[in-house]
Parts: sequence; C-alpha cells; structure tokens
Amino acid sequence: MKIRKPNLFIIGSVKCGTTSLFNFLQESEDVFFPKQKEPHFFIQNFQCFPFSGPDDLCFYERYAKNIEEYEKLFLNAGNNKIVGEASTMYLSVPSTAHRIKEYNPEAKIIAVIRDPVSRAYSHFLHHVRDGTAFTKDFSKWIEMEESGKLNDWAPHRRLIEIGMYGKHLRQYFDCFDRTQILVIKFDDLIGSPSSTLINVCEFLNISSKIARIKLQKHNASGMPTNPAFHNAYLGSLRFIRRNLPWLSYSPLGKLRKKFDQYYRNKFLSKPVLQGELKSKLAEIYSHDIDITESITGLDLSNWKIK
Repeated sequence: MKIRKPNLFIIGSVKCGTTSLFNFLQESEDVFFPKQKEPHFFIQNFQCFPFSGPDDLCFYERYAKNIEEYEKLFLNAGNNKIVGEASTMYLSVPSTAHRIKEYNPEAKIIAVIRDPVSRAYSHFLHHVRDGTAFTKDFSKWIEMEESGKLNDWAPHRRLIEIGMYGKHLRQYFDCFDRTQILVIKFDDLIGSPSSTLINVCEFLNISSKIARIKLQKHNASGMPTNPAFHNAYLGSLRFIRRNLPWLSYSPLGKLRKKFDQYYRNKFLSKPVLQGELKSKLAEIYSHDIDITESITGLDLSNWKIK
C-alpha cells in the first residue's frame, strides 16, 4: 500500500485553539488526520535527545522515532484531498520549517496565533493542570526562563519563546510561498468561527459546508479546585497513557475525552494575571508583535501596550 505524505501541517501555536481547529477539520470527508494528533516528528533528532528538563523524556517517548514510524500514522489515508497532522511545537522549534519543506515542498501550512501574553499564561496554567509545572508561581517561571535556566529543557516549557510568532513565522515564509501559508488569529477563530472556518476551507480547497458546525472549546487550562481529586485524575491518565495506549482510540477512550472536556471546563479555576507581570510580558513581546504584523499583514493592535 502506498503511503501518502501529509500535505497539511497545523504548526501551532500552543494554547491557540489548534485542538478545536483539528476537531473541526476531522468532520470533513475531504480531510484525513491520524489518530495521534501531534506526532511532533519534525522538531528534533530523537537519536540525539538534547533536553534535560523534568519529565522531558516522558513527554517525547510517545512520538515517532523515525520516518517509517511516522509514515505508518498515515497508512489509512485513502483518497482524501487533504492528509494532515497538527503538532503545536512545529512553529517555535528552529529548523522545523526546513525539515517540512524538504519532506513535502507542496505542503500547506496553517498557524493559529493568540495574544502572546494571554497565551503564555494559559500555557502555564496548562502545565499546572497536567502536573508538569515545576512551580505554581508564574512570575518565578518567567524569571527562570529570562535568566536562561530553561535553555536545555524541552521547548514546550519555554513560555516566552513560544509566543515570539514573528521570529518563528519568518522561517516558514522564507521556506514556503505565501500562497501555502494561512495565519489565523485565535480571537477570530473564537469570536467569528463561521467566517474564519470558511476561510480555512477555501485555503484548503475543500467543501465549506462543515463551517456550520459549532466550534467547541477543547483542552481548557486552569488551577484545580480540588487538588486531591485532580491528582488522582492525573494518575489515572498517566496509567492509561503508559500501560493501555490503545484505550485512547477505543469507544471508552472517546467517553474519557468527553469527561476530560467536561471536567476541565467545570472544575478548573482561572486566576487573573496580575497587572505588573502582564505589563512586563507585553513589553517583552512589543517588538515581535510589530514583526508579526509586518510578516502576516494582520491587525494586531489589540495586542499592543495601551
């Protein structure tokens, strides 16, 4: 059986609505995605694992280690017009654009970007939710990243760096023709889902009838309101992931995902980011926001320091 190479890469960014976009596109008969949403194959050489942060090996152990493993994910792709995958670290890890270009120079690229300050804080709360935060103090995390203490940790822990969209998008615009790249604002995806999703369908040249589907919120972040129950919940998820991976793709796995979504939306609190730290982050991102505007042509004025 001939394996079809993916021709769509949703490259991120983290906590910008890529799961909602992924689930939306799965409803189209024109689109095939593998069961594993985020293969993350193109971000690094797994034979020379370079990261030394807490839990980094655990994070990457479930991803394809070679091209044969990666392409097996797409064995069931039939005659679908679009064969895709969605790995949220593809945007921010250097050289990923070049690797994707070498693999499939005709590929289409979709990036979803969000106010980088809100994104960084949501990502921090995501780590707290998943039990992978080394501190529950957001200001301490930012301080450690600024000091360079996280430089040898896996890239998904570099909360500031991930939001430097201008810097990271430049590598894609350098590698691919503009007609192959679509950049979406998170605010548009959430605030005007129908028109935004019609735009996505037109970009992919697929039927836009699925744009009438209600876009649902997925993968909500936050602080657990009941730490004891939350820790037990996390323990069960880790046990399933390591010992019963097949369960994630079974009917029971689908029920568990529905419970996950319900639990995250109802039983996680979302503390407000304090003004001083928020202003500091806005200043850090100020220049890169200008670069992002210049590269994409998007109006990002509501992201800027008031």
